[in-house]
Amino acid sequence: MSSSRTISSGRARIGWSDKVILSQRARQWAGSGTMAMTAKAAQERAKGRNVISLTVGEPDWDTSDSAKKAACDAIWAGMTKYQPSLGQLELRQAITERTNQELNLKTYAAENVAVSAGAKFALYGVLQAICDPGDVVVVPRPAWGSYGAMIEMAQAHPRYVVTSAQSRFLITPEALRASLQGGVKAILLNSPNNPTGTFFLREEWMSLASVLREFPNVLIICDDVYNRLVFDASGLAPHLLHIAPDLRARTILINAASKSLAMTGWRVGWAIGEPELIQALGRLQSQSVTCLPGFTQVAVMEAMREDHGVLKKRMRDEMLPSCERMRNGLAAMPGLGVLAPQGALFLWVDISKYLGRTHQGALIASSMDFAMRLLEDQAVAVIPGSEFGQDDHVRITYSVPEPVAQDAVSRIQKFLSGFQG
Repeated sequence: MSSSRTISSGRARIGWSDKVILSQRARQWAGSGTMAMTAKAAQERAKGRNVISLTVGEPDWDTSDSAKKAACDAIWAGMTKYQPSLGQLELRQAITERTNQELNLKTYAAENVAVSAGAKFALYGVLQAICDPGDVVVVPRPAWGSYGAMIEMAQAHPRYVVTSAQSRFLITPEALRASLQGGVKAILLNSPNNPTGTFFLREEWMSLASVLREFPNVLIICDDVYNRLVFDASGLAPHLLHIAPDLRARTILINAASKSLAMTGWRVGWAIGEPELIQALGRLQSQSVTCLPGFTQVAVMEAMREDHGVLKKRMRDEMLPSCERMRNGLAAMPGLGVLAPQGALFLWVDISKYLGRTHQGALIASSMDFAMRLLEDQAVAVIPGSEFGQDDHVRITYSVPEPVAQDAVSRIQKFLSGFQG
């Protein structure tokens, strides 16, 4: 008997070291890079180092006091029991009212909304509901690493489309048309984009809509989680349904309280689509997460009542200056290219001129090498671009206090000075 097996109750029990318990898909799920960076940062902190984390995608402010109070009041009022699997009717109605207002529509009702455990589980549920084994879902890259993993969890196949700096890392109409050939189930579009912070302009959406009309059987999934975290004076990113409401019936919207309401840890998101899809999501949630806590949903409703102008002012007066200061600091460093974002929380930094070189004797062959060496050398944590499908970049979060940002920029500059060759 091999050393990787143990005897229990008179019979052989397979040990985890045999690597036969986990499914093939489970062993291939994406996210290893982010997990490795998180684990390494924890190790560095355990050594007593002051690690600056520029990895997390969340606003640099707290949930509003009124939302916190609403949650506490709901708990003391006894809202600690099971809730409807699709979410509280009042919250679903509030979501439809805000969505109809933002998209200039009058068509969404509560029956079109499934409240879920964050936008991530909402998207996971949508993919489980629409995908059969072997289906193809198109994903333009760079893209959030969880997209591909969730598509694979639905036993479907991601078809990645590489974009370039020339198109602000957004898919072009020509690339879209080519990617949709051959029986595609859906396309997943994220605007503003994580990791680049760029979004489709109205005229760009118009061109994409013309192509999408050529493929009437393709579902359109819009991840809108950053749609209100924009620097534009309107306070809202342009949307496909602004200019192509005729595509509404096959468009599925994903959003959450996480980013725009600074409620990442509350885990309240939602999917909006046709009633048949929403009922399927309700059944899936009933058999998996069951429901969301009632008091978190009450908190989100309270947060949604607050003036939209508060976020617009914060993005203009706080986030834009923070973004520009960090971007200018990084762009002044030789060899770095920094895309100018239109929103979201990130800077997409081109490190290609440092790849293939050595840093204090260590070869930097990939974005993971770059990120790990930066963490080891200067205790600054960033996310390697390989997590988003583009290995010559790293993602840096600028949503941090100004002193932290200044320190981070200074440390990165010191790190770059250590390169040879």
